[in-house]
Amino acid sequence: MVISRAIIFAISVLLYCDSCIAQETRPVAGEPTLETVEHGKYWRYLPKTVTPKSHVLVICHGMLTEEHTGVTSAIGFLKVWIEFANATSAVLVAPAFEDETFGAGTGCPHGWGYRGLYGRHIGADEFLHEIIDALKGLNPEYDGKFYMFGHSAGGQFASHYVVKHPSRVHTAAISAPAWLPFPTMEDNWPRGLKPRRSIRRWPGETEDQDVLVTPDPQAFIAAAELPLLITSGALDLEPLHHNASQQGDTHVARAQSWAKAMNQYAVENERKGAITCVIVPNVGHSGGTMARSTMPFLAKHMARNKPPRARK
Repeated sequence: MVISRAIIFAISVLLYCDSCIAQETRPVAGEPTLETVEHGKYWRYLPKTVTPKSHVLVICHGMLTEEHTGVTSAIGFLKVWIEFANATSAVLVAPAFEDETFGAGTGCPHGWGYRGLYGRHIGADEFLHEIIDALKGLNPEYDGKFYMFGHSAGGQFASHYVVKHPSRVHTAAISAPAWLPFPTMEDNWPRGLKPRRSIRRWPGETEDQDVLVTPDPQAFIAAAELPLLITSGALDLEPLHHNASQQGDTHVARAQSWAKAMNQYAVENERKGAITCVIVPNVGHSGGTMARSTMPFLAKHMARNKPPRARK
């Protein structure tokens, strides 16, 4: 593949210092590449239009099936966004949440896996931070903030991520999550604000893992102030397991209830909620269709935001 000098320069400014280029494989524009950090793998896509002003979009896949690993599921979701990346110059990263390390199928003893930010060795949110730090370490001008899209279980991950780390997200599009973190003390994390302690053993381990999660109400308020989009297909009406804190028993009802509850929580704390709920007509639980329905929202916010700059 022949890459113009201008493109190579743009990529090097964004992601690589001169010494890194000399020591590592030169990044490839216009083609997804499988990258590795300490606790897992992720897919990265650098559009040919990448510039030093490019933003980063994190794409979160759903629960794994017997036919897919985290790596194959992540690339499937990433490919849906390639045209978007080429149009917006966004850098795409898609974490591969594997079952054995992040409970993305049946392997999490805590019952939630990456959806609730759990992991075998580190939390699923910390795994994402490793990925973002890999970009920050290669580009000192990148401040580490990003955009996010997650569908289904990936939407659960995104919703829990934003209420734990709102300062790291420009905005997020959360698609068709079955379970959400409501701002209520009537339920434990990851469904509510009450602390949750879980002592369980991962398959193959000899010791229990003791995890205590204490949600921060202020982080929930900050998340409610973000310009978030939560969405569901209008035909996504299969009944879900009932839970009173979720305020509805379908994907549609829970998306609507969460936006309303979070915005109201902001008002109760003398802040202004900015979460929007959109129900997409004539669509069921389709990851590709739902992803495409959120692209105008994310493109609009990318265009409004100034280029990432290093924090002083």
